[in-house]
Amino acid sequence: MVAQASRLCIFLEGQAARLPHHSIYEMASTNLGKLKLELQTPHRYNPPPMRLFPNVHRRRARLVEEFHGRKILDVGCGRKKLAGAIGMDHRVRESVAKDLQLDINHDLLSFPWPMEDNSFDLVHCSHVLEHLPPTHLMMKEMWRVLKPGGKLFIECPHFSWVEAYRHYEHCHFFTVQSFDYFCGQKDFYGCDYRVVKREIFFDDITYCLLAGFLGKWFPRPYERHFAFIFPASSFYVMLEAVK
Repeated sequence: MVAQASRLCIFLEGQAARLPHHSIYEMASTNLGKLKLELQTPHRYNPPPMRLFPNVHRRRARLVEEFHGRKILDVGCGRKKLAGAIGMDHRVRESVAKDLQLDINHDLLSFPWPMEDNSFDLVHCSHVLEHLPPTHLMMKEMWRVLKPGGKLFIECPHFSWVEAYRHYEHCHFFTVQSFDYFCGQKDFYGCDYRVVKREIFFDDITYCLLAGFLGKWFPRPYERHFAFIFPASSFYVMLEAVK
């Protein structure tokens, strides 16, 4: 897609050169130069168009700003790693620019990962844990590579969302409080976290019906009694490594 857009820029530059008025040609060339610069800057986080109600893209944009210039690991980065992060995954897509994908080609279930203890300020793990059976081993390994006080950002499909069940690789279904089990139980799980933030997200219609705000402010009663009446879409949890 980037290559096609670059070819379009070259074509438009040629067309702009034919314009009779010099100032119009200058303006067109300047704007096309800016467009090419945007296309050649892969590590900028460009979220989808903002919606009216809360959504995970806003949270992720804030995350990129907060940890700008610090050391970030994007676990299971897929075809679009987090801006400024080191991406680690085991699948490369030929149809996607390589600089948008992984930096470290490694099987996530092959422990330990090829990095030192206490290496990262932030570990980003979006739509990954539902694909991998040993959740406790993943949580332990992410804790190992985090610095003391480092943050772990986890995003997963909510268990009430139909998409959580549609993908054949999904082997886990999480609630927003599933990761509480890894807080204060280092002797059992080999890691220890503290919950910093968490939030459930819904589509705009559910927010308009006010049910989304029930899940936002009262997540436990919502998940116990209303989740399959007003399904959520996803959730995120921010954890702090306690060391």
